[in-house]
Amino acid sequence: MLVMGIMLACFSARAGTLDPVLPRITAQVQAQLRYPPKAIALQQSGRAVVRFRIDRSGKILEVGLVSKTGSAPLDVEAINVFNRIVRFDLGIGDDFVPEAKSFVIQLPITFDLSNQSAQPGAPTEGASLPAAGP
Repeated sequence: MLVMGIMLACFSARAGTLDPVLPRITAQVQAQLRYPPKAIALQQSGRAVVRFRIDRSGKILEVGLVSKTGSAPLDVEAINVFNRIVRFDLGIGDDFVPEAKSFVIQLPITFDLSNQSAQPGAPTEGASLPAAGP
């Protein structure tokens, strides 16, 4: 089973600011997330935490691992899922958090061999972090 939960950090925004877009992001990651065949063969599971920054159009600007699973194939997939997405469909207008040029989101992804389906976890918000760059 691939389990995802979202912990959010965003540019100078109060708690709950990105709540309208979190389900869209979760659904898009879930649709693209794969359990690597090599990790299945080796019976590997684990939890990675990915931090990524997106601009207002949903374009992915940066992706990195905050914590690793302990399995190279799982860590690679935790990053590669974002390479397949390239741009999130956020469905936001110019009036959505107009002071923010980009958003930083932290996404825990748990790879669990007990089931081959993907299940997103409940989104939760973390502390505010300034979004770097433009």
